[in-house]
Amino acid sequence: MQITEQDIRRLAIGYLRLHYKYRPRKNWNGIQVVDREHEYEGITIDARLTYEESDDKIFVATVEASSLDKAREVFYRHHWFRLLFESLTLALIALAVVIGPLGNAWYGWLESGGVSSNLIAGFYLTIGLWTFFMLLLQISFVGRYRYIYAVEQFKLFHADDQWIAYDTALFEAHEDKRFMELERQCVRYGFGIMEVERDRDVRVLVAPKRGDYFENKRRRISPLTETLAKAPVVGAALSKRLGRPTEVDKTITFEDPFKDIEFGGQMPSPKPDEVESVKTSAAGGREKKFFDYQSSIAGFRTRYGQFLSSLMPGFMKDNPGFFNPPQGWRNWFLFALILNFGIIGWQITSREVNEAKVSELDGLKLEKLYRYRNPTDLEAEAELNDFSTESDEYLTTVPPSEEDQVLDEEILATLEPAASGTDVRYYRITATNDTLVRDICPRFGDPTTTRYALIFGRYNNLDTALDAAFELHRQGDLDVSVAAGDCLRETATPYLIMLGLPSANESEVNLRFRQMRQYGVEILGF
Repeated sequence: MQITEQDIRRLAIGYLRLHYKYRPRKNWNGIQVVDREHEYEGITIDARLTYEESDDKIFVATVEASSLDKAREVFYRHHWFRLLFESLTLALIALAVVIGPLGNAWYGWLESGGVSSNLIAGFYLTIGLWTFFMLLLQISFVGRYRYIYAVEQFKLFHADDQWIAYDTALFEAHEDKRFMELERQCVRYGFGIMEVERDRDVRVLVAPKRGDYFENKRRRISPLTETLAKAPVVGAALSKRLGRPTEVDKTITFEDPFKDIEFGGQMPSPKPDEVESVKTSAAGGREKKFFDYQSSIAGFRTRYGQFLSSLMPGFMKDNPGFFNPPQGWRNWFLFALILNFGIIGWQITSREVNEAKVSELDGLKLEKLYRYRNPTDLEAEAELNDFSTESDEYLTTVPPSEEDQVLDEEILATLEPAASGTDVRYYRITATNDTLVRDICPRFGDPTTTRYALIFGRYNNLDTALDAAFELHRQGDLDVSVAAGDCLRETATPYLIMLGLPSANESEVNLRFRQMRQYGVEILGF
C-alpha cells in the first residue's frame, strides 16, 4: 500500500515527539503539534512541533513531507531564472568593459573603414550575446543552479530544526544523483533528512545543525499552533456571532432574605453588616482593553501575507523563491545596467561633441578663409540655394570673392608648413590630429554607389588648399581633407577641401551640412 503524504506527516511528527521528549522544558510542559498542512503568513508548512524551553524560549521544528505524488518537491531541477539573471549581469559587465576602454578605439577604426553605425551596434550586440551564451554554458553545471522545492521552502522562514521527510520509494538508492544533491544542500544549510520506509519505520539520515547558516536573516514564524496563529481572524468571527455582552444593571438590589421570617430562639439573628453586604450591587467587571498592539500587529502581518499570496500567480506559489533574484546580485545587475547606459550615453555625447566642435568656430574669423575659395561651378551654388526655406535662415549663402588667391600674411604666420609638390593627391587631417598622405586617389567605398561629401572650397593649387585646411582644422579641430578634383570626378577643379568623409547616407550628410551652416561655416555644396 502506498504511503500518503498525510501518513508521512504523522509518522514524522510521531518520531519528533519521541526525539524531543527528554529535551529540558519549562516546568516539563507538554509539546504542541500540528500534523496537517497549513499556511501562515503566505508560507506553507506541512507539520510543526513547538514547546517552551527552560530559558523561556520557544523551540520550533517544522517538517516538509514528500510522497510519490509530490516527488518534485525533493527532486532538483535547473534554476534557469537565476542562471539567466546572473549570466545577463556578467554579460553586461563584460560588455561595459568592451564598450568603455576599447569602444572609442574600435568605433574609430570601424568608422574610418566606412562601416555604418548599424553594423557597429550589431557588433556590440554580438559581443554581448556571445558572452551571455558562453557564460550560460559554463556555469550551468554548477550546483548553485539546482533548485529543490523543499530546501527553498525552508529558506523563506526560520525554525530551530527543519526536517525533510520522504518516502523511501522516491530514490532507488542513496547513490542516486538526485538524492546526493538533496543531501548536499541539506548538509550545507543545516536541514535534517528523515526517510520513511515501507514498513512505516522512520530512519534519520541527516540531523539538523544547531547553528543558523543564514545568521538570523530569515523571517521567524510564530511558535503558536495553526489555530493560535490565526487567532485574529477566528476572534473576529467569534465576536460577530456572540454579539455585544449584556450590560449589568447596577440598580438591582437584593432584599433581606430574613424578612417576614420568625425563627425565635432557634437561630441567631443576622448581623447588620451581613445584611448590608448582601444588598451591595454587583461589580462592573474588568476594564475593557481599548488597544492591544501585539494582536493588531499579528493580525496585520497575517492579512498582509495572505494578500501578497493572493496576488501571486499559481506557478509562483508552486515554486517559492524560484523567481527571486539572488541575494546581492540585484545590486550588481543595477550597477552593470547603469554602467552600460552611462558609458553608451557618454560615448554618444562625446562623439556628438567631437562632430559638433564646429560650434567653437562661431564668432571666429572664418571670413578670411572664404575669400580664397575659387568656385568654378556656379550651378552648384545655385543648387545650394534651393535648400533655402523661409524658416531656415542659415541656408543662405554668401557668394565667395574671387579677388585673392593667396592667404594674408597674418594667417600665413600662424599656419603650419604645408607639404608642397604636385605628387600629393589626397591629404587628410583627422579630429585627433592624425594625418594621412597619399599620392593616389583613395577609394571611398563601392565605386557603383553614389556618395556625398561636404565641399568647403575649391582651390587652384595644393599649397593654398593645404594652408586653408590647416587653418580650418586649427580653429575647430575638424576632420579636414584635401583631395584632387578628379578624385571626386570634378576634373575642372584642381583641389577641393572636404569636411569629414564621403558617405552614402544623404540624410546624414544633409544633417551635417545644416549643422555646419548653423554655426557659420559656409558650405559650397555636397
